[in-house]
Amino acid sequence: MKETIEELNKRLEELSKKCANLEKAVVSLVMIEFEDHEKKRSMIDDIRQMVRKTSKEKQAVIDAINALQKVCSHTRPDGKSALVDCGNDSHYSYEKCDICGRIERC
Repeated sequence: MKETIEELNKRLEELSKKCANLEKAVVSLVMIEFEDHEKKRSMIDDIRQMVRKTSKEKQAVIDAINALQKVCSHTRPDGKSALVDCGNDSHYSYEKCDICGRIERC
């Protein structure tokens, strides 16, 4: 499960970068002067469709990670807890699962 979640996290990072780059492209195209306004509009619409598609893919990866984290027992094969201390604030301590990466508030 750990390897699967790591792969999903890498994919999520890739999709996040792609979304950010596509959004930057839209902003750049808006600022560029084109003689053919219809072509400019068409290009912007195409990129916005790509942003929507990538955002949907990104959400699907997030949903998959969340589903795996929900079914994780947070227990190693030897029966010991996979939760390790990862910090605290003024009210709570936090533990992170070595297997799925979920952070639990204690």
